[in-house]
Amino acid sequence: MGFANINYLTSLFILYTTDSPTSTMITTLPLNATVLRGATVSIKCTTDANPDAHIYHFFLNDNLIGNSSSGVFNTTVMADGVYTCVPINTDGTGDNATVSITAVGKYNKIGSFFQYHQLLQPYYYAL
Repeated sequence: MGFANINYLTSLFILYTTDSPTSTMITTLPLNATVLRGATVSIKCTTDANPDAHIYHFFLNDNLIGNSSSGVFNTTVMADGVYTCVPINTDGTGDNATVSITAVGKYNKIGSFFQYHQLLQPYYYAL
């Protein structure tokens, strides 16, 4: 009784698709969109993309203010404005996301903490 040698060839096909960034979102730290003039705000941009976004452009009132490979950008807020994030991957430019930030108080490096709190709550501080 003979057995036939049958070779089975198994192939694995991997379908790899690419997509430019979509569903872009911006979050800020602090979370409040009203900040003390001169305060540092961290802007985080997230997006769905395949492959991942490799660069994020950040704009203030349509003017480029910086780039980030991590999606996080720190900026000093001196005036009201609209911040925009534009993610980019090798497939293209993605959806933009924006956040409006309002700056309050007069910028004063020494007394900025007290000016900010006096704007929010008119209490007297004893030093």
